[in-house]
Amino acid sequence: MFSKIFSLPISRLLVLSMVVVSFIPLLVLASVLYEAAWQNAWREINEKHRLLAMNLAGPVQNLLSDKQRMLGLVSNNLADIAEHGFSNRQIAGVLRNAKTQLNEFDVVTVVDHNGHTRALISSYREDKLPSDVSLLFADSDVFLEVNKHQKAILSGVRRSRVSDRPTVLIGMPIFFNDRMIGVILGELSLNAIEAWRRNIHFGKNGHSAIVDQTGKAIAHPNPNWVQEIRDLSGLDIVKKMMAGETGVTEFYSPFVKENMVAGYTSVENYGWGIMVPQPKSEVEEQVMSILLYQLGWGGIGLAFAILAALVMVKRITSPINELAESAKNLIGNEYTGELPIIHSNAPREITELSFAIIDLVSGLQNSRDEYHDLNLNLKQRIAEATAEVQASNRRLQKVAKKAEQASSEKSHFLSSMSHELRTPLNAVIGYVEMVREELREAGYPQVIADLRRVESSARHLLSLVNDVLDLSKIEAGKMEAVLGSWVLKDLIKEVEYTAEPLMQSNNNLLHILYENDPGLFVTDAMKLKQIVLNLLSNAAKFTQDGQVSLEVARRGSGSDDVISLIVRDTGIGMSHEQIAHLFKPFSQVNSGFNQQYGGTGLGLTICRHFCHILGGEIEVESVPGKGTVFSVSLPANLELPETHNNSETETSKESVSIEDNIKASDINPHVIDFDLGDDLDPS
Repeated sequence: MFSKIFSLPISRLLVLSMVVVSFIPLLVLASVLYEAAWQNAWREINEKHRLLAMNLAGPVQNLLSDKQRMLGLVSNNLADIAEHGFSNRQIAGVLRNAKTQLNEFDVVTVVDHNGHTRALISSYREDKLPSDVSLLFADSDVFLEVNKHQKAILSGVRRSRVSDRPTVLIGMPIFFNDRMIGVILGELSLNAIEAWRRNIHFGKNGHSAIVDQTGKAIAHPNPNWVQEIRDLSGLDIVKKMMAGETGVTEFYSPFVKENMVAGYTSVENYGWGIMVPQPKSEVEEQVMSILLYQLGWGGIGLAFAILAALVMVKRITSPINELAESAKNLIGNEYTGELPIIHSNAPREITELSFAIIDLVSGLQNSRDEYHDLNLNLKQRIAEATAEVQASNRRLQKVAKKAEQASSEKSHFLSSMSHELRTPLNAVIGYVEMVREELREAGYPQVIADLRRVESSARHLLSLVNDVLDLSKIEAGKMEAVLGSWVLKDLIKEVEYTAEPLMQSNNNLLHILYENDPGLFVTDAMKLKQIVLNLLSNAAKFTQDGQVSLEVARRGSGSDDVISLIVRDTGIGMSHEQIAHLFKPFSQVNSGFNQQYGGTGLGLTICRHFCHILGGEIEVESVPGKGTVFSVSLPANLELPETHNNSETETSKESVSIEDNIKASDINPHVIDFDLGDDLDPS
C-alpha cells in the first residue's frame, strides 16, 4: 500500500503531504476540543444538577420537619385534654381546631395504645371513607413501631388504608404523665412534593425524581410508577442516595431508556433521595455543537492550506517535469543532444539539480566511446579465459576419474585384505583354543601360557583389522544400522562380561550403575556394544589400580526417550589441547602414548561415527591427572530412512561379519588381551 502511495506523481505527493500535515493538527485540535467540551459539560452537570438536587432537598426536609412538628403540637394539645377526660368527642374537637395547620395531611387519625381509632379527619368525602375505621390502623407497622419505641416514626411511601393512594405516614406518640396513651397518625399528601419536582429539570427530556429511604418512588415524571410505588433500589444512583451520598454519576434509566447523567443527594435525617437526571445524548449534542463550530473554522484553514499547497506544487513540479521530459527525449536519441537550462525563477535546488544532470549527461556521452573500446577488449579476454577454463575442466575431469578409480581400488584392496587376514586369524584363534584344551588335559601349563599370548596377539591383530575395515566403510558411506528391539540390560551385561578381563589386566574395578530401568532399546546392538566396549577398553587401558564406572539411564517419555551412557575413569586424563585431537583417525595425543599403550588411534573415531549412525552424539570432559568422562546420548527408539534393498543386503552382510568376528573373540573371554579402544584418549 505504501509503495503505491510513494509511486504517485510528486505533485500529488506534495499536495497529499500538505493536506496530511494540515489535517493532523486539526484532528489533534478536535480531540482536545472534544475533551475540553466534555469537561465543561461535566463541570456544569456537577455544578447545576447536583446543586438543584441539593436545593430541592432543603424544602423537602423542611416540609417533613414542619409536618412532624405540627403533629407534635397536636399531640401536646391532646395530652392537655387528657386531664379532663379523653373522649372521642374531645379528640375530634382538637383535630377540627387544628385542621388548618394539618392541611398538608390527607388523613389524620388518633389511635389509642390498644389500636382502636378514637377520631379521624380527612380531606376526602365521607362516602369515600371505609365504613369501619375502628381497627383500621391496629396492625399498621407505623403504629406498632411508635407504640413499641414511643417516638416519632416516618414511614416510607405506601398505600393509604383510607384512600388506597400512595402516601407517607407520620406517627407521633401522645403522652400523659409520662405514659403513652395513644398515637396520632398523619397521611402526608404527596402533591406538594410532586409540584416541587415538576419545576426542576434540565434539557428536553431531563427531569427530577424523589425516592424514599427504601428506594421506592415518591415523586416521578412517570405517574404510573408513583401509583404502583415502583421500587427503584436496584439502580446504582438510588443505592448511592440510600447510602447518604451526594454527587454526580451516569446510569441507565429504564424510564427514558437511555444513559443519563445526574446530580443526586439525600435528604438529611430522613434518608430520602433526590436526583436530577438528563439524557447523556443531550449533553453530547451540546458538546458536538461546540466541536463542530470549532472544526468549521479549522476546515476553512485547511481549505486555504490546500490552495496554498497547489500553488507551491505547481511552482516546484513544473521545472521538474520539464527536466524529466527533456531527459526522456535525450535517452530516446541515445544521448544525442543537450538538456535545457531551467529558468532562474525555479527553486534553487531544482536549478542545481539541472546543472548536475547536464554535467552527468556530458560525462555519459564521453564515457560511451570509451565503453565501446573497452567492450571489444573485454570480449577478447573473455574468449581467452573461457578457453583456459575449458582446458582446466578437462584436466580436472581426468584427475577426478583417477581419484575415483583409486578409491575403488582402495575399497577392493581393503575388502580383499580384510578377508585374507581375518580368515586365517580366526583359524589361528580356533586352533590355539583346541591345542590349549588338549595341552590342559595333558598337563603342560607352561605351554598353555605361551598359547594364551599367541591367542591374545591374534585377537589384537583381528581387532585392528576390524577397526581399519569399519573406518573404510564409514568413509565410503556404506556403514548402516541394522535395527532391532533389545533389552538394554542384557546388552550391557554382555559388554561387562567381555570387558572384565580388560579391567583385571590393569587391576581396575568396573562398576555398572543404573539410574532407572532402561527397558527395551530399538537400535543396532552390535554397534552399541562396540561403542560401549571401546569406551570401557579405552578407560581400562589408561587407568592403573583405579575405578571405571558405566552409568546407564533412560530420560524423557514416549517416543522422544534418550538413552544416556556415561563412562568415568580415574586415569591419567587429558588437557584441552589433547581433547582437540581426540577423534582424529590414526592419531593419538602424542607419539609417546602409542609406544607405551599401543593402538592405531581408531577406536574413538569409530565410536563417534557409530553414535552418528545411531542418531546420537558423544562428548568428553577430562582433567589431567584426575580422569576422563565420556557421555553418549542415543535415541531410545531409532527410526532410519528407507534405503535401497542392495544397501540393506550389504549392511546386513557386514553386520553378520562383524558379529561373527566378535563372537569368535568371545570363545574364552577370561584370557582376552586385545585392544578395541586403541584411540587417542590417554584416559
